[in-house]
Amino acid sequence: MIVARWFGVGRAVAVLEEPTMGVDVGAKSDIYALLRQAGERGTAALVVSTDLEEVAAICHRALVFHRGRVCRELAGADLTVSALMSAATGL
Repeated sequence: MIVARWFGVGRAVAVLEEPTMGVDVGAKSDIYALLRQAGERGTAALVVSTDLEEVAAICHRALVFHRGRVCRELAGADLTVSALMSAATGL
């Protein structure tokens, strides 16, 4: 798995675009576990994803874009699929 190899080299920041697109549920769980482990070792992750459930589940903070601009920052209990969808659609 390329993601596992990449995390194994002690990076300070990981940039992942659609990290689980096209993978099965088991592989998603493995990728999420790798992200958690990397975070515990101090690696910061910048995740770009259109999967709102994924963003709500794995991110501590999200910047939401609408029409090419950051329109909202969500974190903690405010970081929900519903809030992400509202912000992304401009509602």
